Order: sequence, then C-alpha cells, then structure tokens
Amino acid sequence: MKAICLQARDSNLVLEEIPTPKVGPNQALVAVYACGVSPNELTWSSTEHLPVVLGHEIAGIVTEVASNVTQVKVGDPVYALTDFWQAGGMAEYIATAAIDLAPKPKTLDFIQAASVPLSALTAWQGLFDYGKLQKGQKVLIHGASGGVGCFAVQLAKWKGAHVAATASTANIEFVKSLGADLMIDYKKEQFEEKIGPQDLVLDLVGGDTLERSLALVTTKAQLVTIVKPHDKATFFIVKPNASQLREIGQLIDEGLLHPIVETTFSLQEAQLAFEKGHRRGKSVIEIQRPQACPI
Repeated sequence: MKAICLQARDSNLVLEEIPTPKVGPNQALVAVYACGVSPNELTWSSTEHLPVVLGHEIAGIVTEVASNVTQVKVGDPVYALTDFWQAGGMAEYIATAAIDLAPKPKTLDFIQAASVPLSALTAWQGLFDYGKLQKGQKVLIHGASGGVGCFAVQLAKWKGAHVAATASTANIEFVKSLGADLMIDYKKEQFEEKIGPQDLVLDLVGGDTLERSLALVTTKAQLVTIVKPHDKATFFIVKPNASQLREIGQLIDEGLLHPIVETTFSLQEAQLAFEKGHRRGKSVIEIQRPQACPI
C-alpha cells in the first residue's frame, strides 16, 4: 500500500510502498479515504521512533475485523482519532483499535469527517473534561480560528457559555460567525484589558498569551492549555474516545456543529500540507481509491 512516512527528523516526507498492516486482536482494518493534517505532529515525541507513518485522524470504511471485535463490522463507514504511538493513517489502510472507531457522521463526506477527530476531541476534552465548563459561565478561547479553536467556539456556545475569543484581524468576522459573543483582535488589542475574570480560559497558543491569561483566573483548573506543561495551568494531551466522537457526530448531524476544512491535498502533496502556515480550520489529505472499495 502507499503511505506517507517520516524517515528522519528535519527530512522531507516520503510517499512509499509498504506492506498493508495485518489485523491483530481487538483491531479493525480500515480503508482510509481521508486523513487530517496536524503540522506539529513532526515534533511529537511519538514520532521519535523513526521511520513512522504519519496521521492519526482518519475517515474510511472497515474492511476486516479481528474475530473478537464486536464494536464495528465490515462495511461500516467510520472515523477516529487513533493511538499516537502506532503507525498512522496517512496511508491506504490502517490497522487500529476497534474500540476507538465511531460511526462517520451521516451528513459529512470522508474529507469533512477526517477534519473532526483530533480537533473536536481536543476542544471537547479541554472545555468539558478538564475545564468543567457549564451553562452561563464565561470562557475565553485563544487561537479561535485554528482547527481546535473552531470547534471550541462552537461547543462552548452550544453548552450555553458566554464565549470570548482571540484571533487575528483577518479572522475576526469568521470566528464571530462560529458563535463568539466577544471578539478580540490580538494584533491590535490586549485581551486582559478588554475583559474581566473568566470561569475558564482555553489556551491553544502558549507563550506570552498563556502568561498574560493568569490575570484572568484564580485557580489552576481555570486555565487549560494544550501547548506545554505549566505549574499554574492544567495541561493535557487529547486521547482517543469513540463515545465522545459519537456525541460530536450527533451534534454535526443535527446541524449544531460544523467542521471547517480549509484545504484538501493528495498523498503526493503531503509535504506541502505540512508546510502550509496558519489556517482556518483544518487541512485534510484525501486518499484516492477505486469508486467501489473492496470489502
């Protein structure tokens, strides 16, 4: 099968022909139709053991299951965030834990579905699992126009929170259209001078932005970050969660949550996909397959 591999640090990505993975216990084989792009994956600790197949948010069709698997069956359209420590899904096939697979939202095509898992789960877990966000509370979301930020704004608004968000000048109206109640142009304004104390700050930026956010909260639990550990903030790394993806999929099918796909690339364009700079929403790699995938 064809797959995008990282052979060495600071090297270009390589489109290679490698063996199709075999299904192990508790696993399913998925024919991948699309895979989300996370540019910072090249720096993750899970990519230290090289070479490695990249990509961990997938959408596709189940083509084989282990004898002990009951969660999915052959022919199921699925989407998932897969384990970061296994071979990724930027390939024609991936063998992955069946327990992590969720039904693909019916209203999305495979490209749209592949843009959801990592970003939406990060937003969900940051806001609700770690941030404990409740209806009527105030939340500030930094980096609101990115892949995670787009979902965070929508999910916080769905929860009934008052949503303040930071973005660049070019993205103010875009993020406002996602449901933000108050927009702050970080290129022109100091957010801590424009708003008061917050029940939760979700930091997707880090650095000086995180440090300045300390003035808006009183406890470590109120400042949640995905950038790096900090002694005055709650740091977390997103985990696969099919149950949460089912809930997210239901919100999508009900028209309450909308994925934002900025650009679609082919496998051959993977290097370009990772080099692309700041984006609205998500970039996705489409895996070209025969119209009727053998199952």
